[in-house]
Amino acid sequence: MIALYRPGTSLIHRAPAGLKLALLFVAAIALSVIQHTPLTIGILGAGALLLYVAAGFGPVAFVRQLWQTRWIVLLLAVTLLIFATPMVALVNTGRVVAILLLAGVMTLTTRPSDLLATVEWLLGPLRT
Repeated sequence: MIALYRPGTSLIHRAPAGLKLALLFVAAIALSVIQHTPLTIGILGAGALLLYVAAGFGPVAFVRQLWQTRWIVLLLAVTLLIFATPMVALVNTGRVVAILLLAGVMTLTTRPSDLLATVEWLLGPLRT
């Protein structure tokens, strides 16, 4: 696992890894199920930016995370533009970007050891 964690003292840093993982899961499901418009996608982007600021990273880290998703965004947007309308392409690409940005906040504010311990605990019942 690549350690992208950046130490900090924000409320987001102090939240338990299990809570952050659960909230990311709920957000991903909500983003997938709820009907969205370009306006709501914009609001989600602004909300993600606020999370980066609240975690003490600011807009630079937000833009860096956004830039790292460029190839996924490009591939997804072009594919959707070929097979769907521009509105559908915009909204669905925005959903994926929002999930990736939220996952970025979790990765930047959670120690890899804490995240792995949480995943190990969650997978515990599957142990033979």
